[in-house]
Amino acid sequence: MDPYEKELARQVAAQIGKNVKSIRESKSPFVSMEQLAELSGLSRQSIHNVEHGVSHRVAVDTVARIAKALSVPITSIIVEEEFSGDVAKALDLIQ
Repeated sequence: MDPYEKELARQVAAQIGKNVKSIRESKSPFVSMEQLAELSGLSRQSIHNVEHGVSHRVAVDTVARIAKALSVPITSIIVEEEFSGDVAKALDLIQ
């Protein structure tokens, strides 16, 4: 991975984390990390790692499971305006 791709992957992973946390915390009733882990079939640590951008590579399957658990389209987790032109490349990088 070249430096541009590495930086883009880092930015995308960070944005995914921010989006997941924002959506999770905005749910009514509030959804805790533990509840999201249970609903998605992921561990609490996995949810924490996604939300805090611990890994620069977030599996699309992980994002899909989180989106389904939160009842939102996957694009609401992945896409942020600054990445909208690079969605295909971003998706490729996070797999």
